[in-house]
Amino acid sequence: MSELQRAELEFGAPGCDRAPAHACKIYWCHSNYSGVIIFQVKQPNTQPGPHYQALIQLLRTAEALWNASRTFFARWDLSPSQFNLLNLLTGHPDGRSQTDLSRELITHRSNVTGLVDRLEHRGLVARRDVDNDRRAYRVVLTPAGAALLREILPHYYRAAEQAWGDVSPKRAARIVADLDTVTQAAARLAEQPLPQTK
Repeated sequence: MSELQRAELEFGAPGCDRAPAHACKIYWCHSNYSGVIIFQVKQPNTQPGPHYQALIQLLRTAEALWNASRTFFARWDLSPSQFNLLNLLTGHPDGRSQTDLSRELITHRSNVTGLVDRLEHRGLVARRDVDNDRRAYRVVLTPAGAALLREILPHYYRAAEQAWGDVSPKRAARIVADLDTVTQAAARLAEQPLPQTK
């Protein structure tokens, strides 16, 4: 069972109307390039609000895009996260720190270490020591990594356009603005303390 199916099963709570109120569960899902993080909150039995189906569709869309990305980048033996890291190094000849990369990728620094290790093993990135700080290093794109990106990016940009189907650029811009509003609301929600349960 995928994370989305689990989220739909619990979030949609089929049969929840037959369960005790304290047993009903609502899950909030957040995608972070490496998958979906599930936050569980017990809530009384309630009916879905007007935005419920939109949220479920958003989760379906996120999973569909993630699965399509995995298939797309597999032809170059890359994961979506590995491609994202390579792409973040473009235009940074002096490289970027692991902290910068983890912030941009929205993932923990330890995950970035694994990504860098695998890409370095293939000769696509390299670590460079930082002057006056032997504990720190910067990740730089190698000529081989830059060449691979030049090969991928035209296909990637074309696929990104195709992912929108018949949605016009003007409408896509409105959707992006709406998604930004949802992103900010979700960030505020994540900072709220969990409600007390009996």
